[in-house]
Amino acid sequence: MSGELSKTPPYNVEAEEALLGCCLIEPESIMGLCREKGLQAESFSRPSHIILWKILDQMDRERYGIDIITVLDRMKSVKLSTYEGRKNDPDGDKSVDDVIDGMKLLMRITSRIESTVYAHHWLELIMDKWTLRKLIVATTKALERCYMPDESPASEILLETQQAVFGITDTSDDNSPKSMKNARKILDERMIARQARKGMGSVTSGLDELDKITGGIDSSEFVVIAADPKGGKTALALCYAESVLWPTSMYIEPASVLMFSLEMDASEVMQRIAQKRNCINIRRVREGFSEEIHRFNNGLHEVEEASLYVFDNPDMTIADIRTYARRHIQKHPDTALIIIDHMGLVKSSDKRMFNRNDVNTSITRECKRMSKEFHRPVILCAQMNRQNRKDKKDEDSYQSPIPAMIAYGTGCEEDANKIILIGVKSKTEREIVVAYQREGGSGSFWPAFCDWCVRFDNPGEGPNHSTRQQPIKQPEEDLF
Repeated sequence: MSGELSKTPPYNVEAEEALLGCCLIEPESIMGLCREKGLQAESFSRPSHIILWKILDQMDRERYGIDIITVLDRMKSVKLSTYEGRKNDPDGDKSVDDVIDGMKLLMRITSRIESTVYAHHWLELIMDKWTLRKLIVATTKALERCYMPDESPASEILLETQQAVFGITDTSDDNSPKSMKNARKILDERMIARQARKGMGSVTSGLDELDKITGGIDSSEFVVIAADPKGGKTALALCYAESVLWPTSMYIEPASVLMFSLEMDASEVMQRIAQKRNCINIRRVREGFSEEIHRFNNGLHEVEEASLYVFDNPDMTIADIRTYARRHIQKHPDTALIIIDHMGLVKSSDKRMFNRNDVNTSITRECKRMSKEFHRPVILCAQMNRQNRKDKKDEDSYQSPIPAMIAYGTGCEEDANKIILIGVKSKTEREIVVAYQREGGSGSFWPAFCDWCVRFDNPGEGPNHSTRQQPIKQPEEDLF
């Protein structure tokens, strides 16, 4: 290959001047188009163009008339030091007009074009060059970090690089403060969506009492579901998954669910959902009862057609989970829920971190970041430490669970929007406790629980209260 690659960052000065000229000629429509496409001051390559865009943007937000005369007047009245990063500039006390020769700049850019008909084309050129410059910065930073000995684990560098690269396509200014007008718009949209779902969040459990206490789960919320081993935490998480995959309301479209199952493989998850959803006694299936086998096969076919995706690799860190989730959402934007089962099996991303409390705190912190970054609810299953039963053979020794019983879960209360605990009193008795939620309110209730199909129902409902399916006698065994 002849010659060397150019080290000059990509830019298109002509397109920048043409677009700025369009903003001066037809500010009402062109300024709105630029904001809609995510144009920012950093999208321009020349300092004079950056300053001019900031002036135009400020004047447009103030509903101030934009033309050559008013813009030039603003340039003369504003000092360069008023702009971010220019406070200690040697020319900070000078007006913007003196620094960038405002009249000459304005005359040049307005004489370049006669019509705004190609404004969208020039805008695309500018955004394309800006994307390339951001990509250069992100990859260069990653390359520098790779050459630093013992600086950070490779998994951490990879995660940060992926976040930076994927963040390039997001042109929204997330680091700027949000006005109350924008917040009101988002809140109104959320309330309208809730009204369509009868006051519930984007994801519900199907258990009336639980949904009444929590109001469902909204997007960007991080929820912890904790129970003793075999207490039903996965079953409750799957209740939320069912509401997404098979919504009961005709006004809600089915969506996808992404599940990271570190305890069960994908086939076991499929069996659990089919068994739970159709009240299947898996022992009858194994013993060859034809009716039960037929219903089980029908249930498997229903689950097979659902948009449920399961990562069942048991050797994952929270950095791996976040990376896989990001890639999956890129391919399946209809993903409405992320489930991680469970916290105790997630490996540490940092090999230097040995304390399990610290590991779990980093896991809950990353789950909270995932929910906000992806704008989707994240459910994390966790185990409790069996302290709600002082004597496992004495049901009277039962006490309602509290967040302190979550094994190595000191970070849950800091990061979670909701904490839902499941207390195990006996084989068929469970208490669901909403111990904490940021929006306020807590409570508990005793749902109907069927141990032979691992299913939660509203009180007075379920297979144990139905004549359609009667449980066979189970062997006396201690599940606790």
